[in-house]
Amino acid sequence: MVFQSISFANPTTGLAVGSALDLRGYRGGGDPPSHTLLLRTRDGGRTWRALRPRPAFGPHFWAVYSSPTLPDDHGFQLASATTWYAFGRETRRSRDGGRSWVKVPMPSGATLLGFASADVGYAAAKGPGCSGQLLWKTTDAARSWSPLAGTCTGSYMSIDFLDERRGFASAGPPADDYSYTKPQLVIRATTDGGASWDTRYVDQSQGVGLDHHWPAPTHLHFLDERTGWAVSHEISQGFTFDDVHVTRDGGRHWQRRWFPRWGLPSAFAPGGRAWATNHWTTDWGRTWRMSVRPAQIGPSRLRVGTQSRLVVETNNGVIESRDGGATWSTRRPLSDRGAAAAMGLPVFIWTRSGVEGDSGVPVSSNGRRLQVPTRFYTGAVAFQTEQRGLLASGEPTDGRVPLYATHDGGRSWRALKLPKGVSAEAEARIGPGLAVIIAGFPGLLLTTDEGRHWSKLPLEDEYWDCGAQRFGEGPYWLLCRLDFTLGRTVLLRSDDGEHWRKTSSRVQPDPNLIAVGPDEAWTIGSKALWHTTDGGDSWRQVWPTLRPGARAYDVQHFRPFGCC
Repeated sequence: MVFQSISFANPTTGLAVGSALDLRGYRGGGDPPSHTLLLRTRDGGRTWRALRPRPAFGPHFWAVYSSPTLPDDHGFQLASATTWYAFGRETRRSRDGGRSWVKVPMPSGATLLGFASADVGYAAAKGPGCSGQLLWKTTDAARSWSPLAGTCTGSYMSIDFLDERRGFASAGPPADDYSYTKPQLVIRATTDGGASWDTRYVDQSQGVGLDHHWPAPTHLHFLDERTGWAVSHEISQGFTFDDVHVTRDGGRHWQRRWFPRWGLPSAFAPGGRAWATNHWTTDWGRTWRMSVRPAQIGPSRLRVGTQSRLVVETNNGVIESRDGGATWSTRRPLSDRGAAAAMGLPVFIWTRSGVEGDSGVPVSSNGRRLQVPTRFYTGAVAFQTEQRGLLASGEPTDGRVPLYATHDGGRSWRALKLPKGVSAEAEARIGPGLAVIIAGFPGLLLTTDEGRHWSKLPLEDEYWDCGAQRFGEGPYWLLCRLDFTLGRTVLLRSDDGEHWRKTSSRVQPDPNLIAVGPDEAWTIGSKALWHTTDGGDSWRQVWPTLRPGARAYDVQHFRPFGCC
């Protein structure tokens, strides 16, 4: 089951809206069937029961293309403990807490709807004498609507009322106006139920001052007459632009705030508190904390692996362990140079996204940029000492031939002689003293003497991705997995580079393992880390666990396209 929203009319009465998947008889092929599930609570969320009788709105009621947007972005609003509204292709109202529903009118083409009480509500829609949108008001529980004079504007993005008389609205130019000659955001306030409006804020950048431009649309969430949040979410030409601001003077001045990279805040409370996915803040977005179950941390990249330290990038930021994975804490992101220093690597790949020709640059531990021996990008480097190392062409983490070797710290390079028949686009993986070519047929080509001799390592299946590693002068490690399957992985180890011992497993870890000892290594698998201390004969799953309320460092703020 997936919940779309949870809303409360008061501290005890609430409604949760979700979709329940029906997997009985499902055999794959497209999305499984689902149905809307409504759960009601009368004790502040301690217990929930299905809403009975279930509203019979018809199969097309929730058609997205015609549904208006609510202040809380879902199809229900609890205006009081007993008066509820449902919004879809039409508007329904219940006076008995969802037991029975009647159809009520709404302004034609309404795009925003919100109720300040059981009887008083506001909407944004087209109206007489206005080429854009007007605000409309009802005082009889949506039986009738009247336009509010003096509210014509290009388009409304948000309406947010504290009670029947005090409210705020955000507006911008018409949706089809791309001239950027008009203010992209205007925030107004009323204290008399919409009879008059005071302009509190105007975005003066008009789409030109990139450092001050607000994404659109911007939704307002006020807690009282002075304090509130503004949450902006814009998708333009495939790019997503998000932003968060706070105000403490009724919307006259706004301050930009950080927000979690994985979701915008959607619930707000007095005292500077807000919630975004599994994150929350109590200081107006200056800092964020999170609580996350181990199965949802989502390790994605092993940045540092030593016998005393692990640093892992996850779906919830960067985490670190100093005791072999027993306990974990959050930390700030680690730079390429910082990760290399933690592992004692003499040379590392420095990446800077978006700069052509600079996407993978080999850099020594003292900050010296190495001379690249190829017109191609650098895919990987692997050094045994500060002087001796290998280099693979390609993109970072995606090495390819040609391959090169150096004996003077990267000041000069020699191209490795490749076996006959190897494609110019063949993928390659390198580790300290080891180069492997994934040649496109069952088996691998490998060398441990910088290309003077190549040997073929036969495999029954065509493994498409491999990782090569070595700890000091210890054994070589090769971890390979099948292409686009949930099938086997194969681990190969050799003490001399000639005789290899093969171990197959149904585990599907990331091939880019890190060896931290002769027989010890770490890698990432599905939702967890994998650890071996016996040369890969057995693997132990390690689930990172964070203490509740851990500091969240994976936060961001708005960066306009073309800026910074």
